[in-house]
Amino acid sequence: MEKGNNNQSDILVSLYEEMKPICIEAKVPEWRYDKILDNINLLPEFQKFKENEYKEAKRIKDLLPEYVWQNYKTFQFKGFAEQKLLNEAFNKIRIFFKRLFPDPKKESSSEKQEQDQGN
Repeated sequence: MEKGNNNQSDILVSLYEEMKPICIEAKVPEWRYDKILDNINLLPEFQKFKENEYKEAKRIKDLLPEYVWQNYKTFQFKGFAEQKLLNEAFNKIRIFFKRLFPDPKKESSSEKQEQDQGN
């Protein structure tokens, strides 16, 4: 049993390392991205994420060489179709992580609002 858990942990770490650059570029806060390592039970969901949201963003990023994406940022070019597609894909990545790991500050303030409304 221990060996299987170790294997799952290795898979999770491997996925984590592979997908980190794009997820951070998508503006997923690092604290939120790092939480995936503390949740081995989320491995199946993280694998689905890789095949869906991550794969879409990676496919779009691979349309152009990295230097072109860097030039877009450097010269503040905006509005190209591939930029719009990438921003949409990045938004899906952020939504995935927000759903898994909500912001504790926002969650506690919404709970307080619910309590205040109940009184």
